[in-house]
Amino acid sequence: MTTSILICTYNRGSLINKTLYCLIKRQTVKPNEIVVVNGGGENNCKHILQKWKINFPKLKIKETQNINLATSRNKGLSICSGDIILFTDDDARPYPDWVEKIKKAYEIYPDACAIGGNVIDASGGDFLSKIADISTFPHHKNISEVKHIPGVNVSYKKEVVNQIGKFDETLFRGEDVDFNWRIYKKGWKLLLLDFLEDYDLEKKICLHCLYSIDNYKQIFNKILISYHLQTNFFRKELKIKKKFINLCKTYNIDENTSKCGHRKIFRGKRN
Repeated sequence: MTTSILICTYNRGSLINKTLYCLIKRQTVKPNEIVVVNGGGENNCKHILQKWKINFPKLKIKETQNINLATSRNKGLSICSGDIILFTDDDARPYPDWVEKIKKAYEIYPDACAIGGNVIDASGGDFLSKIADISTFPHHKNISEVKHIPGVNVSYKKEVVNQIGKFDETLFRGEDVDFNWRIYKKGWKLLLLDFLEDYDLEKKICLHCLYSIDNYKQIFNKILISYHLQTNFFRKELKIKKKFINLCKTYNIDENTSKCGHRKIFRGKRN
Protein backbone atom coordinates (compact mmCIF):
# COMPACT_ATOMS: atom_id res chain seq x y z
CA MET A 1 0.00 0.00 0.00
CA THR A 2 1.71 3.19 -1.21
CA THR A 3 1.00 6.67 0.12
CA SER A 4 0.91 10.18 -1.29
CA ILE A 5 0.64 13.26 0.92
CA LEU A 6 -1.02 16.30 -0.64
CA ILE A 7 -0.48 19.84 0.63
CA CYS A 8 -1.84 23.00 -0.98
CA THR A 9 -0.20 26.28 -0.03
CA TYR A 10 -0.57 29.94 -0.88
CA ASN A 11 1.20 32.99 0.50
CA ARG A 12 2.40 31.14 3.58
CA GLY A 13 6.16 31.66 3.26
CA SER A 14 8.24 29.57 5.62
CA LEU A 15 5.23 28.24 7.56
CA ILE A 16 5.26 25.05 5.50
CA ASN A 17 8.87 24.38 6.51
CA LYS A 18 7.92 22.75 9.83
CA THR A 19 5.18 20.75 8.14
CA LEU A 20 7.65 19.23 5.70
CA TYR A 21 10.11 18.63 8.52
CA CYS A 22 7.47 16.60 10.37
CA LEU A 23 6.67 14.60 7.24
CA ILE A 24 10.18 14.00 5.92
CA LYS A 25 12.34 13.80 9.03
CA ARG A 26 10.05 12.56 11.80
CA GLN A 27 7.66 9.96 10.39
CA THR A 28 8.13 6.38 11.61
CA VAL A 29 6.92 5.26 8.17
CA LYS A 30 7.95 7.54 5.32
CA PRO A 31 5.41 8.45 2.63
CA ASN A 32 6.15 7.25 -0.88
CA GLU A 33 5.77 10.80 -2.14
CA ILE A 34 4.74 14.28 -1.08
CA VAL A 35 2.89 16.55 -3.50
CA VAL A 36 2.84 20.30 -2.84
CA VAL A 37 0.71 22.64 -4.94
CA ASN A 38 2.16 26.12 -4.52
CA GLY A 39 -0.03 29.08 -5.42
CA GLY A 40 2.78 31.55 -4.82
CA GLY A 41 1.81 34.93 -3.43
CA GLU A 42 3.96 37.70 -1.95
CA ASN A 43 5.09 35.37 0.81
CA ASN A 44 6.09 32.56 -1.55
CA CYS A 45 7.52 29.31 -0.21
CA LYS A 46 9.20 28.26 -3.46
CA HIS A 47 12.72 28.40 -2.01
CA ILE A 48 11.62 26.30 0.98
CA LEU A 49 10.22 23.64 -1.34
CA GLN A 50 13.39 23.51 -3.43
CA LYS A 51 15.47 23.02 -0.29
CA TRP A 52 13.35 20.07 0.83
CA LYS A 53 13.38 18.49 -2.62
CA ILE A 54 17.14 18.05 -2.26
CA ASN A 55 16.54 16.13 0.98
CA PHE A 56 13.51 14.25 -0.30
CA PRO A 57 13.64 13.69 -4.10
CA LYS A 58 10.12 12.24 -4.05
CA LEU A 59 8.74 15.69 -3.30
CA LYS A 60 6.66 16.78 -6.30
CA ILE A 61 6.14 20.53 -6.66
CA LYS A 62 3.31 21.92 -8.74
CA GLU A 63 3.56 25.68 -9.28
CA THR A 64 0.23 27.26 -10.14
CA GLN A 65 -1.81 30.43 -10.03
CA ASN A 66 -3.90 30.52 -6.89
CA ILE A 67 -7.64 30.39 -7.57
CA ASN A 68 -9.12 28.51 -4.65
CA LEU A 69 -8.39 25.44 -2.56
CA ALA A 70 -10.60 23.14 -4.64
CA THR A 71 -8.69 24.01 -7.82
CA SER A 72 -5.32 23.49 -6.13
CA ARG A 73 -6.41 20.15 -4.71
CA ASN A 74 -7.55 18.96 -8.11
CA LYS A 75 -4.19 19.88 -9.63
CA GLY A 76 -2.42 18.02 -6.87
CA LEU A 77 -4.61 14.94 -7.11
CA SER A 78 -3.80 14.65 -10.81
CA ILE A 79 -0.16 13.87 -9.98
CA CYS A 80 -0.66 11.77 -6.83
CA SER A 81 0.23 8.14 -7.53
CA GLY A 82 -0.24 6.51 -4.11
CA ASP A 83 -2.89 3.93 -3.27
CA ILE A 84 -3.82 6.16 -0.33
CA ILE A 85 -3.82 9.97 -0.54
CA LEU A 86 -3.35 11.81 2.74
CA PHE A 87 -4.37 15.46 3.05
CA THR A 88 -2.74 18.01 5.33
CA ASP A 89 -2.46 21.79 5.57
CA ASP A 90 0.69 23.88 5.34
CA ASP A 91 0.29 24.98 8.97
CA ALA A 92 -0.22 21.47 10.36
CA ARG A 93 2.26 19.47 12.41
CA PRO A 94 1.63 15.73 11.85
CA TYR A 95 2.64 13.46 14.70
CA PRO A 96 5.53 11.05 13.97
CA ASP A 97 3.25 8.01 13.63
CA TRP A 98 0.62 9.71 11.46
CA VAL A 99 1.41 7.89 8.19
CA GLU A 100 1.97 4.61 10.02
CA LYS A 101 -1.38 4.80 11.83
CA ILE A 102 -3.31 5.60 8.67
CA LYS A 103 -1.79 2.68 6.79
CA LYS A 104 -2.60 0.34 9.67
CA ALA A 105 -6.13 1.72 9.88
CA TYR A 106 -6.85 0.74 6.27
CA GLU A 107 -5.61 -2.77 7.05
CA ILE A 108 -7.94 -2.98 10.05
CA TYR A 109 -10.87 -1.38 8.20
CA PRO A 110 -10.43 -2.47 4.56
CA ASP A 111 -13.97 -1.40 3.64
CA ALA A 112 -13.33 2.22 4.64
CA CYS A 113 -13.11 4.64 1.72
CA ALA A 114 -11.89 7.59 3.78
CA ILE A 115 -10.14 7.67 7.16
CA GLY A 116 -9.26 10.68 9.28
CA GLY A 117 -8.91 11.87 12.83
CA ASN A 118 -9.32 14.70 15.27
CA VAL A 119 -7.46 18.00 15.07
CA ILE A 120 -5.62 19.41 18.06
CA ASP A 121 -5.02 23.15 18.34
CA ALA A 122 -1.60 24.04 19.69
CA SER A 123 -2.22 27.78 19.80
CA GLY A 124 -3.93 27.57 23.17
CA GLY A 125 -7.38 27.49 24.62
CA ASP A 126 -8.35 31.09 24.03
CA PHE A 127 -11.72 32.30 22.80
CA LEU A 128 -10.60 32.41 19.18
CA SER A 129 -9.39 28.83 19.21
CA LYS A 130 -12.54 27.58 20.91
CA ILE A 131 -14.73 29.18 18.24
CA ALA A 132 -12.64 27.57 15.51
CA ASP A 133 -12.94 24.17 17.13
CA ILE A 134 -16.72 24.50 17.42
CA SER A 135 -17.23 25.49 13.81
CA THR A 136 -14.50 23.61 11.99
CA PHE A 137 -12.96 20.79 14.02
CA PRO A 138 -15.58 18.81 15.96
CA HIS A 139 -13.97 16.14 18.14
CA HIS A 140 -15.03 12.50 18.36
CA LYS A 141 -14.29 10.33 21.36
CA ASN A 142 -14.87 7.00 19.64
CA ILE A 143 -14.33 5.34 16.30
CA SER A 144 -17.21 6.80 14.33
CA GLU A 145 -18.82 6.51 10.93
CA VAL A 146 -19.32 10.11 9.86
CA LYS A 147 -20.55 12.18 6.95
CA HIS A 148 -17.60 14.55 6.97
CA ILE A 149 -13.93 14.54 7.95
CA PRO A 150 -12.07 17.89 8.04
CA GLY A 151 -9.64 18.24 5.15
CA VAL A 152 -6.72 18.93 7.48
CA ASN A 153 -6.59 15.31 8.69
CA VAL A 154 -8.15 13.02 6.14
CA SER A 155 -7.11 10.32 3.68
CA TYR A 156 -8.82 8.68 0.72
CA LYS A 157 -8.27 5.57 -1.32
CA LYS A 158 -7.04 6.50 -4.78
CA GLU A 159 -9.73 4.33 -6.37
CA VAL A 160 -12.39 6.28 -4.47
CA VAL A 161 -10.99 9.62 -5.64
CA ASN A 162 -11.06 8.37 -9.22
CA GLN A 163 -14.71 7.38 -8.93
CA ILE A 164 -15.92 10.45 -7.04
CA GLY A 165 -14.19 12.88 -9.38
CA LYS A 166 -12.84 16.36 -8.79
CA PHE A 167 -13.44 18.79 -5.96
CA ASP A 168 -16.09 21.33 -6.95
CA GLU A 169 -14.08 24.33 -8.12
CA THR A 170 -17.12 26.62 -7.98
CA LEU A 171 -17.02 26.44 -4.17
CA PHE A 172 -15.00 29.14 -2.43
CA ARG A 173 -15.00 27.05 0.75
CA GLY A 174 -16.62 23.84 1.94
CA GLU A 175 -15.23 21.85 -0.98
CA ASP A 176 -14.16 19.09 1.40
CA VAL A 177 -17.67 18.84 2.86
CA ASP A 178 -19.12 18.48 -0.63
CA PHE A 179 -16.50 15.88 -1.60
CA ASN A 180 -17.16 13.80 1.51
CA TRP A 181 -20.89 14.05 1.03
CA ARG A 182 -20.60 12.60 -2.46
CA ILE A 183 -18.75 9.63 -0.95
CA TYR A 184 -21.38 9.27 1.75
CA LYS A 185 -24.26 9.38 -0.74
CA LYS A 186 -22.82 6.34 -2.49
CA GLY A 187 -23.12 4.42 0.76
CA TRP A 188 -19.38 4.26 1.23
CA LYS A 189 -17.81 4.38 4.66
CA LEU A 190 -16.01 7.40 6.11
CA LEU A 191 -14.29 6.65 9.42
CA LEU A 192 -13.06 9.13 12.00
CA LEU A 193 -10.71 7.46 14.47
CA ASP A 194 -10.40 9.03 17.89
CA PHE A 195 -6.84 7.75 18.30
CA LEU A 196 -5.75 9.36 15.04
CA GLU A 197 -5.15 12.80 16.59
CA ASP A 198 -2.24 13.38 14.32
CA TYR A 199 -2.43 17.09 13.69
CA ASP A 200 -1.20 19.77 15.98
CA LEU A 201 -2.15 23.06 14.39
CA GLU A 202 0.36 25.76 15.14
CA LYS A 203 -1.70 28.49 13.56
CA LYS A 204 -5.27 28.66 12.39
CA ILE A 205 -6.54 30.53 9.36
CA CYS A 206 -8.41 33.74 10.11
CA LEU A 207 -10.08 36.55 8.25
CA HIS A 208 -8.76 39.92 9.42
CA CYS A 209 -11.91 41.51 10.75
CA LEU A 210 -12.99 42.55 14.22
CA TYR A 211 -15.38 40.20 15.87
CA SER A 212 -18.91 41.60 16.09
CA ILE A 213 -22.36 40.13 16.48
CA ASP A 214 -23.12 41.03 12.86
CA ASN A 215 -19.92 39.37 11.72
CA TYR A 216 -20.77 36.39 13.89
CA LYS A 217 -24.15 36.02 12.20
CA GLN A 218 -22.54 36.16 8.76
CA ILE A 219 -19.85 33.63 9.62
CA PHE A 220 -22.34 31.51 11.52
CA ASN A 221 -24.50 31.30 8.40
CA LYS A 222 -21.45 30.29 6.35
CA ILE A 223 -20.64 27.59 8.87
CA LEU A 224 -24.18 26.28 8.55
CA ILE A 225 -23.90 26.24 4.76
CA SER A 226 -21.00 23.82 5.14
CA TYR A 227 -23.40 21.44 6.90
CA HIS A 228 -26.48 22.06 4.74
CA LEU A 229 -26.32 18.67 3.03
CA GLN A 230 -26.36 16.76 6.28
CA THR A 231 -29.57 15.28 7.65
CA ASN A 232 -28.99 16.59 11.17
CA PHE A 233 -28.56 20.17 9.94
CA PHE A 234 -30.85 21.88 12.45
CA ARG A 235 -29.42 19.94 15.37
CA LYS A 236 -25.93 21.11 14.37
CA GLU A 237 -27.17 24.70 14.08
CA LEU A 238 -28.53 24.64 17.62
CA LYS A 239 -25.43 22.91 18.99
CA ILE A 240 -23.03 25.43 17.44
CA LYS A 241 -25.10 28.40 18.60
CA LYS A 242 -25.34 27.12 22.18
CA LYS A 243 -21.59 26.53 22.33
CA PHE A 244 -20.94 30.04 21.05
CA ILE A 245 -23.16 31.58 23.73
CA ASN A 246 -21.52 29.49 26.45
CA LEU A 247 -18.06 30.56 25.30
CA CYS A 248 -19.09 34.21 25.40
CA LYS A 249 -20.15 33.73 29.02
CA THR A 250 -16.93 31.90 29.89
CA TYR A 251 -14.76 34.68 28.46
CA ASN A 252 -17.00 37.45 29.79
CA ILE A 253 -18.00 38.62 26.31
CA ASP A 254 -21.45 39.97 25.61
CA GLU A 255 -22.68 38.26 22.45
CA ASN A 256 -25.17 41.10 21.93
CA THR A 257 -22.54 43.88 21.82
CA SER A 258 -21.28 45.25 18.55
CA LYS A 259 -17.61 44.36 18.92
CA CYS A 260 -15.06 42.50 20.91
CA GLY A 261 -11.35 42.31 20.40
CA HIS A 262 -11.05 38.95 18.70
CA ARG A 263 -10.50 38.10 15.06
CA LYS A 264 -12.84 35.82 13.25
CA ILE A 265 -11.75 32.38 12.12
CA PHE A 266 -13.11 30.72 9.04
CA ARG A 267 -11.43 28.26 6.75
CA GLY A 268 -11.37 29.62 3.23
CA LYS A 269 -9.06 31.29 0.76
CA ARG A 270 -5.82 32.22 2.47
CA ASN A 271 -4.58 35.77 2.07
